Amino acid sequence: MSRLDRQLLGASLASLALSVVLMLWGSDYTRPAKAPPLTPLEAESLTPVKQRRLPDNTYLTYPEWFLVFSPREYAAYVREHTPTDFPYLGHLAQFWTGYAEANRQARPYGFNFDYHLMNFIIGASTTAEFLVKASYEATVGRVSQALAWGEMTDEDKFSARQSADYARLLDTKAWYDYPYFDDLKGLWRLPVFGPGFLRKLERRYILTTDYAFKGIYGHLMYQAARASYEPEVPQTALLDSQGRLHSLPRYQAFQDEALALAKQGMQFQEIAGNRQGIMVCYQAPAGTLQLPEGSTLLFSQPLLTQPQIQRVVLRVPIDQLHRILQQIPVEHVFDF
Repeated sequence: MSRLDRQLLGASLASLALSVVLMLWGSDYTRPAKAPPLTPLEAESLTPVKQRRLPDNTYLTYPEWFLVFSPREYAAYVREHTPTDFPYLGHLAQFWTGYAEANRQARPYGFNFDYHLMNFIIGASTTAEFLVKASYEATVGRVSQALAWGEMTDEDKFSARQSADYARLLDTKAWYDYPYFDDLKGLWRLPVFGPGFLRKLERRYILTTDYAFKGIYGHLMYQAARASYEPEVPQTALLDSQGRLHSLPRYQAFQDEALALAKQGMQFQEIAGNRQGIMVCYQAPAGTLQLPEGSTLLFSQPLLTQPQIQRVVLRVPIDQLHRILQQIPVEHVFDF
């Protein structure tokens, strides 16, 4: 094992300890809560019990969805740039600070062990991955980029296409469903010789390592998920203001169908048995914000590769969601 590989391995292991510290900080339940007072959900909800979900889920899904937003931003960036200057450490900081802000909102509902365990696992692995990539790209990657005179090789372009495919998959599936080994085969079908030969070799090394590791790790995570959890119901119950119950898909498709229903004039009363609020984010120019009436600003984060744009995260009352969805360029509705 080379000295650089040992250093990167050490950084990965150290990141696990850092993840524990950040997890404990992000889960601080002693600070004043900003969430609205709780209501007796069981007494007032008209949604069947089996179709209800905990109200804190809308907040605790933020870390998961940040790991969709981040690959989207990365995929857009590497279409025209090599990944050498991508702000890995900045994205890592945004992951944990976003998690901390989400925890503040979820705190009044008690400690959701399953969600926090999942977020800790993905947070630890993300911390390790981003620290390694930041270290590698700042050293070996920067040298190989200089040797190629800053030009993108076939391997760089292949990686950009793969990143876009991966970002699209995350809208509807888990990261471990991605076919990494298919990409590994495609990578090695590229011509070995060509402009930027040393850069080509270096990219093949790091991309092969990346795809192979994620393919194996993803398979293990998939098996662990199947062994640990029952398959979830891939639908969300939505109760409209007329008392009619609708079944909507989850994840990104939930937002699309909810927006379509809102445009048809439907007003919402409950989502998964919840009436108080749901978390929504959208992108807006950096600077002064004009929030939709009735919404509450939870936090905002700049897009690090496009600092003129920020991601704005709101809490929206369920009975106002139909109106607000039509007022903002919604990026995501955080289903329960």
